[in-house]
Amino acid sequence: MNSFAGETINGIQVPPDPSPISNNSTLAGVDSDKNGIRDDIDRFIAARYGTKKTYFDTAVKFARTLQSAIVNPSPENTKANSDVISCIEDRTMLMAMNPLELAIHNTKARNRAFSTAFAGAVSGSCLNK
Repeated sequence: MNSFAGETINGIQVPPDPSPISNNSTLAGVDSDKNGIRDDIDRFIAARYGTKKTYFDTAVKFARTLQSAIVNPSPENTKANSDVISCIEDRTMLMAMNPLELAIHNTKARNRAFSTAFAGAVSGSCLNK
């Protein structure tokens, strides 16, 4: 995941836990490894989904596309996130992504940005089927 010294959670190297003040002061938050996912969310994903590869891989895609849609709202970015959701056929996995979504838009500003980004968005389509 990243090349700097860090901690591992469920065998997955994760960035350091960012301070809530610096992490929540902007929509983008802290992304020290520049992977398109906030550091606190990298840690959340490793802790919650790190023991199930399929869930982990889906959570990474979901988090990256949702973060992109919140920080850089565009039809392309919201569609990319909707496409990830549309490709989840397992209802249990789909439900397992709910806590991740809540963790990603965890501030009023991020929640507003989410609402703005997805206002009028059309459901995605799964191209992997």
